[in-house]
Order: sequence, then structure tokens, then C-alpha cells
Amino acid sequence: MRACIYARISLDKTGEELGVDRQLEDCRAMVDRLGWTLVETYIDNDISATTGKARPEYDRMLQAIRDGELDAIVAWHTDRMYRKLPDLEGLITAIDKANIVVRTVKMGEFDLSTATARMLARILASVSTAEGELKSERYRRSIRQRREAGAPPKSGPRLFGYLHDGSIVEDEARVIRWLAESLIEGEPVNELLWRLGATGIKTTLGNDWGDQTLRRLMANPRLAGHATHKGDVVGVGQWEPILDDATFQQVQASLSRRASKYVARPRVALLAGLIYCARCGAAMGSARRARRGAEAQGARVYRCLRQPGRMGCGGVTGDAVSIETIVEAYARERLQDPKVRTELAALSASSGNRTAEIIALEDRLVELERELDSPGVPVAAITRAMDRTKQRVESLLGELALTPGTLPATGEWPESLARRVRLVRTVVDGVILRPRLRGGNTFDERRVIIVRRNGSR
Repeated sequence: MRACIYARISLDKTGEELGVDRQLEDCRAMVDRLGWTLVETYIDNDISATTGKARPEYDRMLQAIRDGELDAIVAWHTDRMYRKLPDLEGLITAIDKANIVVRTVKMGEFDLSTATARMLARILASVSTAEGELKSERYRRSIRQRREAGAPPKSGPRLFGYLHDGSIVEDEARVIRWLAESLIEGEPVNELLWRLGATGIKTTLGNDWGDQTLRRLMANPRLAGHATHKGDVVGVGQWEPILDDATFQQVQASLSRRASKYVARPRVALLAGLIYCARCGAAMGSARRARRGAEAQGARVYRCLRQPGRMGCGGVTGDAVSIETIVEAYARERLQDPKVRTELAALSASSGNRTAEIIALEDRLVELERELDSPGVPVAAITRAMDRTKQRVESLLGELALTPGTLPATGEWPESLARRVRLVRTVVDGVILRPRLRGGNTFDERRVIIVRRNGSR
């Protein structure tokens, strides 16, 4: 008799195939006792028979039966070959046509030659299916109970920032804190991805970072110490959080804004929406000074614009770099004042409702953008409403950025324009530009009036 052995184990945590080896040892002993000739051994290791996952060796065995290469199958137990009725039906068809003998170590001869035997086999298959489903339910429930108790996940890919036991990987935690700070302050995701790639930082699977991978990480409540199950928060984690709740919520607000249909135009001017004309009180815009030549581009300036839909007088212009240098020097000095830093830290602690207001304002901007596309609408009024809304969003973003860790150390100032904008807005409520004074070609700093956040000049 040309016999084969089929062995399978559902879960092999160590990868050492010890469970399969025990099955093979018993099956070989049975082949020897029966005096059969062992011609092939088929092994599906670490593959369940209940999930529907492909079992390549099982399929290869059935093909060998159909090709007339086998006379008998030896298995440790019937449930090693099948646990679901569809698998049994395929086995019945194959062995019935080839007149195959089936023997098992634990259940003896497996006879499928009569209707009664096949009925009993189907009953046993149904029982095995039910047992597998009950086992799966118990396992899923045990996982949820562990999550509700705050236990960290022990299986699956490791979450960036943590080991499987819940302890923090400090190098990765620093990356997460940097990402959180950058997202809150408006850094583009593409810029963050570029920096991760440039510094050689990989995911826990050793892959390069992608947009969705970064967003999923920063939206994971486990970073704030919350235990989750299937995406839902179900308890308090038994591990140290990398981000506090306030910072985590600010990150979610930032991610939510980036997912909205409204896309903010890229900022090129530090004081956009913050600088006003002293002559007429209108908000000033950023522009380039005109130069001769088709491709010539002059110096950047702040100009009171006299255009349809705007209330500017068009009479005040100032060099942008000179004005920004004065305002940034003032902001840097103010932010080093211990009293100011204490006040900003207190303001940060009371920032709970700002994220919700920002999201509502961003939704309002989307609505205003749609209205501009409708015929017969008052363009000037909508434009003014959009300007006011954007200014309020910028103000709230500045307040949300007020955490002690985001304030620059003595002598430091960030290169990122978005971060500098946030820092300036923490201490500056507005900038008023006076008309040009008589005499001299250099910029006169007396033209710049800085209004502090508390309202005093």
C-alpha cells in the first residue's frame, strides 16, 4: 500500500514545528505497524483549518490522490484533515473515486464507503466547526477583557514608540513628540515624511513612512495611554503615555483639518492676516514690488491693497523683511520673559475647547468657499468673512501651540515659517504700519507699531 502522512498544526508560536513532529512520530509508527510503504509526507504548519486560509500541502495531497499516486492516508486525527464541511466534501469526493483507505492514530480506521459512515463524518465535522467557533469566541473575549484591564497587546506588529510589554522606546518616543509638535504647528505631512526619510527613521516593520502610516500612528489612542480594542477606547492602559491628553487632542484636530476639503494656500509671509494699515485700518496683503522686465521679481512688501472686495486705501507700503525682522525680534525678547512664559503655560492648560472651535471654523471656511462659486453672491462680504475666520483660526492655533515644550530656548528660533508664525502670534495681537516718513531711503522702524496680545502697545 502506497501511503502518505498528512500533518497540520494551527498555531506554532515558536516556529520549531514541535507539534507537527509529534504527529509525524505517531503516524510513522502506524505506517510501520500496518506494513505500508510511506511514499510522501504532507505538512501544513501554523495553518488553521477553520479560517478558510489556503493549505497548499493538503491541496497537493488531494491532487496526488486524483492522479492515482496514493492508496492510503494516515493522519493523527480527522480534525487535522478537516474542520469544516466543505473540506470534508472535497475529501469524500477524492477518496471515493480512488478507493483510498484512511487511518488515524486517535480514531482508528476512517471509513467513508457507506452513507451511514459519511453521515457520521459530517456530524463530526459540524461538531469540530462548532468547537472551533466557540474557541474563537472565547479567545476574542479574552482579548477584549485584557484590553479593558489595560494590558498592552502581546501579538501583532509592534506599535512605534513601545515594546510589546508596554515599555517606551525612548528614541522612537522623541520622534512621536516631534511629530505631534510639528503637526500642531501646521507643518505639512509631506515635509515630515521627507525628514523621516532623510534621517533614516523606519517603521517597526522596517519600511519607509507613508502618509497613511504616519496618520494611523498619530491617531492611535495608545500614545496617550488609552487601551483600545478594534479601534475603540475600552480602558486605561497599564503603560506610560508618550503624549498627554491635551497634546493628543490637538494632534487629532490638526489631522482632522488636513482631511477636510478646505485646503489652505501655502503661507509665504510671516504677518499675513496680522498686519494693518495705519491710514485706513484695512488688513494689508503680501506682494512683490514691481520691476522692469518680464521675468523680474522685486522685493517682497506688505501693501495696503485697493481692490474690489477690499476696503484698503492703497497708500501704505513697507519692506516685508524689515518689518518681519522687527516683529520677530520683539517676539523673541517677549518669549524669554519668565513672567510671559508662566502666563502662556497657564493659557495652554485652559485650551480644552479650542480644538472644537477650530474644526467648526474650518467647516465654515469650506462653506464660504462654496458660496464664492455661486452666482449673484456678495463677493466682498464673503471675502471679509473668510479673512475674519482665518484670523480667528490662526489665533486659536497659536494658543494651542502654547505648551512649555514648544517655546524656544534662550537664543533659539525655529527655521519653520509655520512655527515662527505660531510663536509670534502668542505675544503679538497685531502690527500697524504707518505711512513712509519723509527723508532717507532706509526703513524707519518707527513706522512699525506692535500691539501686544494683552492689548497694550
